[in-house]
Amino acid sequence: MKIRALLSLLSFAVILAFGGCSDDSTTDPIVTSPETLDIAIFEASKDIAPSFADSETKAAWDLNGHMFGLYHKLRAYDDAIHQGVIGMDNFFKSLHTMEEDLFEAMQYAEAIDPTVIEEPYEFGNSDTYEFAANVDFAEEDGTTDQYSFAYRLDGDAIHFLVIYRQEQSEPENKVEICQFQGILNPESGDLELKIVSFVDYVDDEYYCSVLNEISGNTETHEFQLRMATSGSGGLDATIVGKGISSGEESYFLIKMDIVDDMGTDLGDRYFVFPSGADEAFIRAMDTDGLAYADLPDSVNDFAEDVQALEFYVEEDLPTSQSEFNGGNTILVF
Repeated sequence: MKIRALLSLLSFAVILAFGGCSDDSTTDPIVTSPETLDIAIFEASKDIAPSFADSETKAAWDLNGHMFGLYHKLRAYDDAIHQGVIGMDNFFKSLHTMEEDLFEAMQYAEAIDPTVIEEPYEFGNSDTYEFAANVDFAEEDGTTDQYSFAYRLDGDAIHFLVIYRQEQSEPENKVEICQFQGILNPESGDLELKIVSFVDYVDDEYYCSVLNEISGNTETHEFQLRMATSGSGGLDATIVGKGISSGEESYFLIKMDIVDDMGTDLGDRYFVFPSGADEAFIRAMDTDGLAYADLPDSVNDFAEDVQALEFYVEEDLPTSQSEFNGGNTILVF
């Protein structure tokens, strides 16, 4: 059961907007009155986070390489093109899916007494919410999808917590759990967002786990991020970064802990990108990156901050459904 409509919710309307690429155009959601709030988390994230567009000339990637991992995690997502091609380990795909799922839960949200609701996968920042819902949807294959949503308005900002659990029996038996928590201020353009995604391939006894955290501003395009992916074989990729994702003569800096083609651990290596860098740009980069001492002046404003950012470690990411409140994704309020 999927509902895609403009929803009236209690005393205000919530609109979720789609479309456009990250550039200097104004796509920020605006509060037009106390009763009307435009939430465009997908759009806001695209105005903040760096993204790599596909290049026209295709060549074979080293799918196990760290540069492909970086490209894939921040690859620009177009649902009309990439649906079924790009998975939830892509940052923008997960956001697009989350924004769609807001429609599922928000129509059922009811006012509650201000309540601290603990997130099923503990981020360590449980928040107070004033509207909430838990909803089950029966699917055609006999499985049940669970959607939960909580939010509160705080001046111009909306604090939100979204989680869903989906089961799939065909073409493979799997369970997917995604949790999104954050704060969006449409007036100032500030966004804080943390996402955890866990896919359990039940029959194959394999899992994929993703943890993404980003903060920034839609007006300045400044951002800071921490991202990691792991699976049954351990930690696959982890990155941190900071900079300006859009605008002329703007740059951002990514740090990765990498191993070269000979198996030598190079430790922390740095990769400098101009805003607008695409797949072809990444392909042409030195895969060994730069040492901190060799960074150019273009990233001086945030080089120290990136150096200080800590990577996620394997223990930060879930390895089983039970880590989501014992396997129960229903919000308690």
